[in-house]
Amino acid sequence: AAVRRRLALPPLPPEAPARTAETQRLAMETGYGLFPVELEPEMRRIWLTDQDPKRLAMAGAWLVRFDSSPAHRRELLESLTQRFSGWQTEPRLLALATELREPRARVIAQRPVLQDLLQAPFEGRPVIFSFQRLDRRYLGRAVVRHANGSFLLGPDGRPFSVTQFALSASGLPGTLTNGNTPSGIFEITKISTTKNTAIGPTETLILGLPLEYDSSWTEARYDALLPRSWRTWWPIREAWWAGQAGRNEILAHGTAIDPAPWQDTLFAGQTPSHGCLTCDETWDPVTGKRDTSEQARLVDALRRGGGPPGYLIVVEIDDQAVPVSPEEVSGLLKNGR
Repeated sequence: AAVRRRLALPPLPPEAPARTAETQRLAMETGYGLFPVELEPEMRRIWLTDQDPKRLAMAGAWLVRFDSSPAHRRELLESLTQRFSGWQTEPRLLALATELREPRARVIAQRPVLQDLLQAPFEGRPVIFSFQRLDRRYLGRAVVRHANGSFLLGPDGRPFSVTQFALSASGLPGTLTNGNTPSGIFEITKISTTKNTAIGPTETLILGLPLEYDSSWTEARYDALLPRSWRTWWPIREAWWAGQAGRNEILAHGTAIDPAPWQDTLFAGQTPSHGCLTCDETWDPVTGKRDTSEQARLVDALRRGGGPPGYLIVVEIDDQAVPVSPEEVSGLLKNGR
């Protein structure tokens, strides 16, 4: 009821205080994350009357999830392109329009050959590839490619890999604040630690979206890092759009959050973030000390691979309704399909 009251308020004027606009955004984020069917009148009114690109993109994402039929997609796309003449230059609206025109599930099913991406030079830097499902509730896995181009192996001789979770608590699209980790190219800028108790003391990888730390990024530079076969596959461009939209502070980190609240979900044992990539960790409930850490293994592997700096590539490989397994990773690296 509280969210509904907030979303029922008239559209905010451009000169509204930043705190008021943020409260409205948080109400929409909460509505998207918790109420997938109950807020249709409120979200539709926002879609038809609001002029703010971020709120419009959030309402559009809610509405297309509520009704993903081709007719409804065409209706939303026509409404968007008619009302906003500059939608092609606004990254959140461009991402939404692209999804409306080319549904992500259909595009993922037509993914380019993975081997092309795995063998791309990426300027000779070490690369972490984070393989994810279309449905981010299923756990992904990350592998490390050495600066010399070879993939790191584990003690058993199989490719090194660790669990990596790319779901945000809201589940919003990756171009939006606190949305899922965007697909595409990140820079790994450094290894650091944080006093954030939700992240914990394990070393983190500080990631940079295009334009976040380096204003010299251009779309041409982004394209040049990708093999030609991947440049028109739009999911891999999400990180570019997110950087243009001003998303920031996305890390690859461990987690000290209690997983108990999610014990009845598909990802039981994991904890969603605000858009970061998280690796599995366990903590002794008596001493508070860390028992296991996939994150520490990932940081160590990156160092052995010659980084940082380096790149991290998030790629949704398919829409299977199962976690990515170590055996599947071995097959992906061997066959590259």
